[in-house]
Amino acid sequence: MVSLTFMACNSDDNDTPAEVPVVPGSAVFTKYVALGDSFAAGYSDNALFVKGQSNAYPNILARQFVALQEEENLRHL
Repeated sequence: MVSLTFMACNSDDNDTPAEVPVVPGSAVFTKYVALGDSFAAGYSDNALFVKGQSNAYPNILARQFVALQEEENLRHL
């Protein structure tokens, strides 16, 4: 047990990883499928209703993806 403790304390953290440049991605969000449970469907207060569905996280993500796609389309005009 003592020898394992000393081996585990060996520090090889001196190698710093190379920095990766941050560039805009090329993801296409034209199709989006959300799989989930009642939370993904907007089920709350023991019922499924329109307001809950419009505020469900898959719908919020879909609206953001549409906004990103529209912004990308405008950039290429």
